[in-house]
Amino acid sequence: MKPMFNYILTAALSLLLSLNHYSQSIGLGAGLNISQLNFNSGDTTEFGDYKSVLGLNMGVHYDVKFSDRVGMRIGLSYSSKGFGYKSGYNASGGLAPSGDVAYSSSSMVESETRLNYMQLNPMLKYMLPVGGKTSFYALLGPYLSIGLQGDVSERQTYAYTDNINPLNNVNIDVSNEDEIQFGHDESGFDFFNYGITPVIGFQFDRFFLEAAYDIGLNDIQTNTEDDFKAYDRTFSIKLGYLFDK
Repeated sequence: MKPMFNYILTAALSLLLSLNHYSQSIGLGAGLNISQLNFNSGDTTEFGDYKSVLGLNMGVHYDVKFSDRVGMRIGLSYSSKGFGYKSGYNASGGLAPSGDVAYSSSSMVESETRLNYMQLNPMLKYMLPVGGKTSFYALLGPYLSIGLQGDVSERQTYAYTDNINPLNNVNIDVSNEDEIQFGHDESGFDFFNYGITPVIGFQFDRFFLEAAYDIGLNDIQTNTEDDFKAYDRTFSIKLGYLFDK
């Protein structure tokens, strides 16, 4: 065991020392996430009444350029993801003596689930210089997210209007919010969320603008039937600044 540990330590130190021969930079950035879950039941992909939610992302990354076109990046960021849900109906019928509809009813269920992660992105980078201080680039690599905190907010409304006997009118509006505990025995979401992230970006001098798309590969829900799965789908935009190391 000790020789193996020494080998790994030596290899890691050699890699770190070799990086000093290459151009390096540290980037700070922040932006916006547009995320939802891709629900898959058997052979059917379902979105239905589910919708996207907005969230924040912010983080730091370490870039190494091996040449004018090829490099690598290791990024660490806070990323707020999740999904929304909205479903309801409206109904009416009958005829009141006044000529109005005798009754009408409506119901609505809305929820918003927030899943906040710390995300690690090791990636390969390809650059296309178009000027002395300007370049386009693409990155591709895996991501691993670890659940930090989450919450779900719900609102249910129901209204019944009786135009013949107003005493029968009903109006209900109930809201609640619960904290999500990650883990298989908790609120239904796994600690880990992993997948692949393609990125396209533009750099001008020390400023950069990026668009990325997280494609989740693991089922992140834990308390539903075996044939029902949920996968992360998050589009993000980030603006940042680079510091030479």
